Amino acid sequence: PTDRLTFYFGSTGGGVWKTTDAGHNWVNVSDGYFKTGSVGAITLAKSSPEKVYVGMGEHAIRGNTSHGDGVYRSDDGGESWQHMGLTETRQISNVIVHPEDPDTVYVAALGHAWGPNEERGIYRSRDGGETWKKIEMGVIPESTLFGFVINQRNQDQMYCATRHGQILGSQDGGVSWDDYSLPNEASEVNALACG
Repeated sequence: PTDRLTFYFGSTGGGVWKTTDAGHNWVNVSDGYFKTGSVGAITLAKSSPEKVYVGMGEHAIRGNTSHGDGVYRSDDGGESWQHMGLTETRQISNVIVHPEDPDTVYVAALGHAWGPNEERGIYRSRDGGETWKKIEMGVIPESTLFGFVINQRNQDQMYCATRHGQILGSQDGGVSWDDYSLPNEASEVNALACG
């Protein structure tokens, strides 16, 4: 947000790349640090743009989906990285950083893609990924989690969507959840956005 020429992208099998000249030249910044190459989500902290979080594992479900090994964090704009756990989440679809606190981060994980598992769900860290706590939602281990958003003006308001059209919303930071599921004819959710 402070440099209109700097962008990052995460690739399906090649890690994280960075440009500082609006895309004319790209450099891989994750080689030598990441143990797996497939990136599912990448974001930086708006209040501290040198802090970049990456969730590993391809989140698009298809026949040969590549899994990852959790979350990585850079504190220096991609110059170096450290692994921040959540190894068994395998496929991460979203990483969201609190707009004012670069150490509060949320991760939405698909877990093991082909069946119900306890690793699937939403995780929160308040210390930059040093420790994680799973947000209890009840039904998520049974269904593939496809999207997760937080209202940037009210961080207590969050929504998630499952592959089968179920949308859950929380108004209290994930303490309790309400069902906002779509009608039967809208059976699959591919993306969520929050204004």
